[in-house]
Amino acid sequence: MVRIYARNYRSALNIFAYLEKSGKPYYESKGLYWKARCLEKLGNNEDSNKTYKLILNKFNEGYYLYLANLKINDGEINRKETGSKVINKIDFLSQFIIES
Repeated sequence: MVRIYARNYRSALNIFAYLEKSGKPYYESKGLYWKARCLEKLGNNEDSNKTYKLILNKFNEGYYLYLANLKINDGEINRKETGSKVINKIDFLSQFIIES
């Protein structure tokens, strides 16, 4: 993450590729999400969007699935593309949101 904060996006891509190949869903989805963010910062929006869509297609639940869904759908949740466990958590937590 330090490389992202330093805006060294190309170098950060190597780290996220390592996470992507971890074989563990949480780290894999995390690596893919941050890879997409780096590609976005580098101006490669086509590959960035493909990576977000890969997250939506590959994972059934998780934080990075939720974030990818927000990125693809302009800040809105597409309930069809988000896993049911994530939707249930969102529905539960939304009762605690205080509108200003």
